[in-house]
Amino acid sequence: MKVIGFGFEKIQAEKNNFSKEKLNINTNIQIKNITEEKIEFLKDLIPLKFSFEFIIMYEPSIANIKIEGYVIVSVTKQQAKDIIKKWDKKNLDEELKIDIFNFIISKTSLKALQIEEDLDLPYHLPFPRIKKSE
Repeated sequence: MKVIGFGFEKIQAEKNNFSKEKLNINTNIQIKNITEEKIEFLKDLIPLKFSFEFIIMYEPSIANIKIEGYVIVSVTKQQAKDIIKKWDKKNLDEELKIDIFNFIISKTSLKALQIEEDLDLPYHLPFPRIKKSE
């Protein structure tokens, strides 16, 4: 499997009243759909489009960020057939799911950090901190 395409289709962000009391930040990723794409330059490989939704929720009801997009991967004909067959039952192989989710996280987290900066929200990922040596 090789990633050959990625894109954002929808980005929503909303900030309500901000409170630092017991702030919880939760993230969720969902694969919404998998479809076969048509890309002429691929000879023996099949492009599959994984449509996704990435959500960051600041609780209690402080803010939320929702990013929808897609990842296109190239796979063999047999792999495509197996993936689509399993997806019909809303299942994915664990290894494939981890690879796709890690790729989505790497791309969407960068965009989410920009949005969090713009809306003056706490970051959903911890940043490394430099400490004075003792």
